[in-house]
Amino acid sequence: MSFAGELKNDSIDIWNNILDHVFIQEISNDTLPKEKFIVYLLQDRIFLKEFCILLDKGMRMTPDKNIKKWFMELIQDITKIEMKMQDELLELLRYTDYDTTVASLPNVTTLDYIYDTRKLSTEPIKLYELISFIAPCPWTYYEIANKISKENRIKDIITKRWIEFYCSDESKQQVEHITHMLNDISKDLTQNEKSVMKGYFKMACRNELDFWNMAHNTKLTRIS
Repeated sequence: MSFAGELKNDSIDIWNNILDHVFIQEISNDTLPKEKFIVYLLQDRIFLKEFCILLDKGMRMTPDKNIKKWFMELIQDITKIEMKMQDELLELLRYTDYDTTVASLPNVTTLDYIYDTRKLSTEPIKLYELISFIAPCPWTYYEIANKISKENRIKDIITKRWIEFYCSDESKQQVEHITHMLNDISKDLTQNEKSVMKGYFKMACRNELDFWNMAHNTKLTRIS
């Protein structure tokens, strides 16, 4: 088993809970209330801005030109493509028909994830720690979207566009690249350092699961 596989396997219970989450099941069944999807999109946009700051730190701390280029491209993909896609979906969802006061500011769960992200952005860390922490986000999203796409039950055009984005060839290549980096960067590490990688990977997986819980449990009301 590759070390990237070890990281995933070490957090497999959390990982499976993400893939089998009720939010994901409702997307797959075309039964997710659109107000829950609005909450998710608004909170995710808030988090992605912080995530890009962490990616920028990774880009600046590595002398490796290929890794630096990968970080730069990932930041551009998020800010110029992914967040634009989210804006387009929000417009299609007619989110202004809802009271989004609650969802337009970071809630406690998003702040917890942001707190962990900012710690890594501001404190001295190693590149292998940073990459371990960022890996679960794109990796779980690709597996979620790929799983739903294979089930081929989605009729709703909005969620279909969301799924197509995260199971695209570009998303697949991002995951392949990040798993390759995890394997490559761990080759010369000690067992203690690899344990640290597993700790950061699991921390991010927990944050991802908490985020899905938040998205499903936060309520919006329609403006009358």
